[in-house]
Amino acid sequence: MPNKVLALDFDETLAPTFAAIVRPWDDFMATWLVNHGLFKSEAESRASFKPQNEYGCGPTYFAKKFGRDLPWVDAFYQATAPLLLKSAMEKLTPDAELRKLLIAVKKKGYTLAIISLGHRDYLLPLLEYLNLADLFPPHLVIDRANKRLSPNGFKQLKHLTITLQPEEYIFADDTADNLATAKTCNYKTVHIHPNGIAKGDIDLHFPRLHDYLKTLL
Repeated sequence: MPNKVLALDFDETLAPTFAAIVRPWDDFMATWLVNHGLFKSEAESRASFKPQNEYGCGPTYFAKKFGRDLPWVDAFYQATAPLLLKSAMEKLTPDAELRKLLIAVKKKGYTLAIISLGHRDYLLPLLEYLNLADLFPPHLVIDRANKRLSPNGFKQLKHLTITLQPEEYIFADDTADNLATAKTCNYKTVHIHPNGIAKGDIDLHFPRLHDYLKTLL
């Protein structure tokens, strides 16, 4: 039986949250930027939301652009967590098939973890709502990990699982750019996305997390 750690991104990898949270996120961001004096109007702030920005269009980008510190970024994520949680719970339903697959994967010897940019106030209650909380120990839910910019989340998980002495670490994410950092930390990388194939130094590609999990059984 393998002794491996399987870490998953949360939003749009473990749970299809984007349809529920993108609009509330954008609305909150527009108001936040105006309230903090960075733009004069919400229309002006929205005009700056461009995915091709150096750090995306989230608070990390605006912190770099306007010289704000990390606590400013963290404050944004903490403040928006209840709003995103409410929206996600209104639109998502538990996935019984996914739960069965994750249980089977755990029985095969995989330790499950999450590495997410999201805040714990959003992740942990949503895991409960989706009937998955018992499969992901809270201390192995790594939050506020900017996987594209920093290896810290991947290193943190290794520190937390050192006593397990796993033979392999695996990370699955729907965003290919996040996988490059995982690779530098010696994780096997899995791109979960319905379109395209794995590009660059990515080990595997699957259209859905379900499809990948089935290969582990």
